[in-house]
Amino acid sequence: MIEPDQGLSVQEQCRLLSLSRSGYYYLPSQETELNLRLLRRIDEISVENPTWGSRMLRDKLALEGTVVHRKRIKRLMAILRIKVIYPARNLSKRN
Repeated sequence: MIEPDQGLSVQEQCRLLSLSRSGYYYLPSQETELNLRLLRRIDEISVENPTWGSRMLRDKLALEGTVVHRKRIKRLMAILRIKVIYPARNLSKRN
C-alpha cells in the first residue's frame, strides 16, 4: 500500500509496485443521479418482464417519459447483471 508519510516518495513507491502515479491518484467517477434512477427502474421492469431486452426497456421508459438510448440501457443492464430469458437455439427440434 502506498502511503505518502513513509520514508519513500510516492514516485518511488509507485515504481517499486509497478504502478503509474496517475493510477495512484485516480478516483473512479460515480454514477449520476439519472443513472441511479434508471438502474432502479430497469431492475423493477426486468423483474416484472424478464423476457424484455434493451429495446423493449427503451420503449417502456419512453412511454413513461424518459428518453434513453438503447446502448445506455444495455450498459446499465450489464452493471445489474441482467440477462434476458429467451428460448434456446434448436429448441423445437425432435429428439
